[in-house]
Amino acid sequence: MKDHCTVTQVEVATNPDNLSMAVVDFEAGGCSSVTFSPDTGAVIRERKVREAPRKVEGAYIQPLPTVTTGRPFHGLMGLYLCKDRLAFFRRCEVPVEGGGSTSGTAGGRFFPPLRGRPEPDQTEMGPWETTGFVSDLDWAEGRRLTPCLAFRDEGAYRVRIVRIGATPPIDVQSASQSGSKIREQDWRTSWSGFDWEVGSTEHAAPTST
Repeated sequence: MKDHCTVTQVEVATNPDNLSMAVVDFEAGGCSSVTFSPDTGAVIRERKVREAPRKVEGAYIQPLPTVTTGRPFHGLMGLYLCKDRLAFFRRCEVPVEGGGSTSGTAGGRFFPPLRGRPEPDQTEMGPWETTGFVSDLDWAEGRRLTPCLAFRDEGAYRVRIVRIGATPPIDVQSASQSGSKIREQDWRTSWSGFDWEVGSTEHAAPTST
């Protein structure tokens, strides 16, 4: 796994609520996961520490801005696993107004239509964005990791795998260099921690991990 690089990319054509992409170690007997939310731009790391009552320890990092197109995420997203490092990427479908001008994008950030106006009928793809390398694999147990999709609520989702390969659609390495929002040296210093239990009404206060 240390010298192997792989990309898994999916297309989200219909999304009535909320979905995310995750990597889990469940099939190897573990109880941990790393999840990317294309809507919020956040990456969440979780580990189940107790089954009953259920308790989860976790941490999150915010390498990308929140998507604010006024609807759930539509577009392309994927994960990149290379030399024991993990990155995610997305390409958002954004509204187009005025017969083809891209008014929904600016510098890689996305803005909703004006209040009271309907969402444009036309859309086009925005630029590729990446979290950069945000995690190693120290959290995983065993030698088998499984990519998966998580859906928050039931609905008429339409998602398909469009590419499995070795080269990401955007240069992940340069996004992890000095000057980027997320750098490789931030893996262990930029995460904020949280714990939660089933039945608990509040999460523990975030702490740096």
